[in-house]
Amino acid sequence: MSTISVTAPRTTDSGRLHRGLTHYLSRMRDRVAAFYDLDGEAVSTRQRLPALDGIRGFAALQIIVYHCVIVSGAYRIIGYQTLGAGLFGVDIFFVLSGFVLFLPWGAAHLRGAPPPALKRYYVRRIRRIVPAYYFMLFFLIVFFTPSHIATSAVYSWSGFFAILTHLSFQQAIVMRGLGGLIGWRAQPGFGINGVIWTLTFEVSFYLLLPFVYRFFSGSVGKAVRNACIAVLIAIGWAWVRFNIDGLSTQLFGIALTRHKNTAARDHIQDLMANLLPTYAAHFAFGMAAAYLFLRLRDQSALIRARWFRASVSLAQVASIITFVALMAWTASLRAHDGKIAASAYWYFGREAVAGSVAVLILATALAGQVGQFPFANLFMRIMGQVSYGMYLWHVLVITLVLDYPIIAHWPAASKFKFLLLIVLPLSFLFGTLSYKLVEAPFMRPRTGTTEESLSAVSPRVEVSREMTSEDRQPISHGTVA
Repeated sequence: MSTISVTAPRTTDSGRLHRGLTHYLSRMRDRVAAFYDLDGEAVSTRQRLPALDGIRGFAALQIIVYHCVIVSGAYRIIGYQTLGAGLFGVDIFFVLSGFVLFLPWGAAHLRGAPPPALKRYYVRRIRRIVPAYYFMLFFLIVFFTPSHIATSAVYSWSGFFAILTHLSFQQAIVMRGLGGLIGWRAQPGFGINGVIWTLTFEVSFYLLLPFVYRFFSGSVGKAVRNACIAVLIAIGWAWVRFNIDGLSTQLFGIALTRHKNTAARDHIQDLMANLLPTYAAHFAFGMAAAYLFLRLRDQSALIRARWFRASVSLAQVASIITFVALMAWTASLRAHDGKIAASAYWYFGREAVAGSVAVLILATALAGQVGQFPFANLFMRIMGQVSYGMYLWHVLVITLVLDYPIIAHWPAASKFKFLLLIVLPLSFLFGTLSYKLVEAPFMRPRTGTTEESLSAVSPRVEVSREMTSEDRQPISHGTVA
């Protein structure tokens, strides 16, 4: 009687190679994620809303591209014009700040628990933004004077006051507003790194959050209503700003457009543009979206409903389309000199941008793994982790690249492509060095874990992958215990 022997199929060389390569790439991915203090998995059982890191990274990249297209002059070329509206990255930062920083305060209010301790909250904010910012200022003053910054702008009483203004984060208010009214000509970042004007708004919001979060807690209707009030405040503030001359004439009998008072009108408008009401709607939209997220994440049956998942996906797509359409509209308003003077943009445009960003953030936070992937993949999360450093340093990189006379007479499109090719990787390098050497050590003085990144801490949202009631846990107060 013959027997039939069954032998296991031999593993082919190609199969072993494929498994070995997959294992190697997986290990490399985990090592890269660990280097940047990120979890290996974008979505896990105890979720950290990693997509918010990616959204922040997208905002930083958008701002870098925006400055490259502006300084190169490529925004005047058809096909590049929409990139000239990349200043919307700032709007993303502000809305994201409102969303993420509100979460621990809103969660505590919903649970009936005490709010986060003020001292701990402010200390964490200081540790997050001050060290990297101060180090950049030190580098800017020491190494860009006198090659790019006049010695008198630093080593003088006026320069001393400018340094104090920067150290106190009041550069936007004092230098772009009050300074003009008192005849002091100075610019944020000493006329080189002007992007740090946004930190004035960030710090203002940090200071006010513990006192205004209750206006966006309690009920969905209350949060939405107060967000709408913030929109009206922002629009009204813009109306006063653009009509300051007529108002001064009617109320005080002073026509600012006569003789030398035209400059006074301009300085008053600049001052108003750099006060918090200008971006009130941005932070309010972020807080309202965060409260909606906190309320919806506990509705496990609703989250699993097919129609709800479809609605979330539709909201994501609609918000992205709206955002891109607003970019195209804003680019059409841009004057030949690169400035946006149309009042319609300041009345309604930025509020519409803030609303679309808030919807995108909320929909992405509620989406499943597939919906989060465009922002939750490792590349975008790394961009988000180093976004603060990239934001602080990219203009300095652009300034140094433009020093080379070889590109001075290049066509705008060629100059733009060259800038992107050099500025993006160098900004990423400086962002990584800033994060590893300056930011991270201050963010984890006790526990060894990183805290939040600028304009969007990614708090650990203790929910399950399917958001089931068995696995759901309360949201923590950020990422540092």
